[in-house]
Amino acid sequence: MRAAMLAIDTLVRYSLATSLAYVSPDRLAAGQTEYAQRLSPQLLFSEQCTVDELSASCTVFAGVDRPDDLVVAFRGSTALRNYASMFNLRLVPSRLGGEGKVHAGYQEASLRLYERLAPILERRGAAAAGRLTFVGHSYGGGTATMCARLHAAANQGAAGAVDELVTFAGPRVGDAAFASSFDAALGEQATTNLYHDLDPVLAQNQPLWDALGFVHAGRAAAWPKCPS
Repeated sequence: MRAAMLAIDTLVRYSLATSLAYVSPDRLAAGQTEYAQRLSPQLLFSEQCTVDELSASCTVFAGVDRPDDLVVAFRGSTALRNYASMFNLRLVPSRLGGEGKVHAGYQEASLRLYERLAPILERRGAAAAGRLTFVGHSYGGGTATMCARLHAAANQGAAGAVDELVTFAGPRVGDAAFASSFDAALGEQATTNLYHDLDPVLAQNQPLWDALGFVHAGRAAAWPKCPS
C-alpha cells in the first residue's frame, strides 16, 4: 500500500545516516565529513560492524539529546560480494522468525550481520529504553529489513524491538507470507519503503520481483518532488 510521506526533516536525518554508512569508522569518529557535520546536531556516530567476507555492514548512531535513541544505518552495495548475494534470488524458508520464504542471499548476509549487531544493541540497552530505528539504502534496505525481523524475533514480548524501519530504494526480500508475518511482528505502519518514480533500477527490478513472487513488507511512499 502507498503511505503518507514522512516529515522532510526526518527523511533528511535518515538519508544522511544512510549515506554515512558508506564511510569508514575512523572518518566517522573524526566527524569531519560534511554529512557528519550536518547530522551532528541530531545524531552522533557510535560504532560500526562489518562482515568482511560478505561486504555487509551497518553503522550505529546515537541521539544527541536522547542518547538511548539509536539509528542503525545499513550500507548499500560496495563490492562484487554484494552482487553475489543479490543475485542469489532463490526463495528459501525464512530463518528470521515467523513464516514465509525469503531471498537466500540477503538472508545469509543478514544472519551474519545481525550476529555482530545484536551484542551492540544489547550493550546499548536498545531492548529496554529509547527508540530504535533501522534505515538502509538499496542492498542495505534488504539487510535492514531482515535484521529488523531478526531483532523483533529476539525481543518478542519485550520493549525495544525496532520502532521504525525506513528503506531508500530497498528490495523486496520475501514472499507474501513473509511480508504478512513481518507486518504482524513490527506493525505495517512501522515500515516505509521509499522509492522514486524515475529510479531506473527499481523500474527494471519490479517485473522480476513480480515474476519470482517477491512482495514488499510494510508500506510504500514516493519520494517527494523537489519544488520548482
